[in-house]
Amino acid sequence: DIAEARKLLAEAGYPNGFRLPTIVTKAADIEPLALILQQQMKKHLNIDLVLETLESSVSAQRVRIDRNFVFALTSGSMANFLMDPTDNLANWKTGGPRNDAVYADAEFDRLWDQLLRETDKPKRIQITRQMEDMLERDLPGLSFPVAFRYRAWPKFVHGLVGEADVGVAGRWI
Repeated sequence: DIAEARKLLAEAGYPNGFRLPTIVTKAADIEPLALILQQQMKKHLNIDLVLETLESSVSAQRVRIDRNFVFALTSGSMANFLMDPTDNLANWKTGGPRNDAVYADAEFDRLWDQLLRETDKPKRIQITRQMEDMLERDLPGLSFPVAFRYRAWPKFVHGLVGEADVGVAGRWI
């Protein structure tokens, strides 16, 4: 809701938007997203994302180790293929493995500990929903879906490897 976002920005003292230094991990799944986000934030909210594109190792150093960033768009999945919500929730507990925002909430941590001990499925669902509500309220981070492209080829094709943009040079049958 763009109108609501503009209203909230004005209430927060930013009626004319602001500049937001943004680290972008140099990756095929992140850079296009950063450009779209930059255009949309400027167009709709007058928020100027100042993009600083960094190689993955430099980005990881600045964001995950030095904690020297204001806003970051980084690659790396926070999800899992079994879709167990505890894997994602673990990222947001104090000191969690992918807690780049350094999110810390004592109630969230208490619920996390309770979730780990709880064996009753309906109670686990209730605790999980409470934790998800907290994350929605506090919004320490956003996950964007990324479309992955997988290629398959028969064994009689040689010299073809799984690089991102496969051409035809150097490939033979």
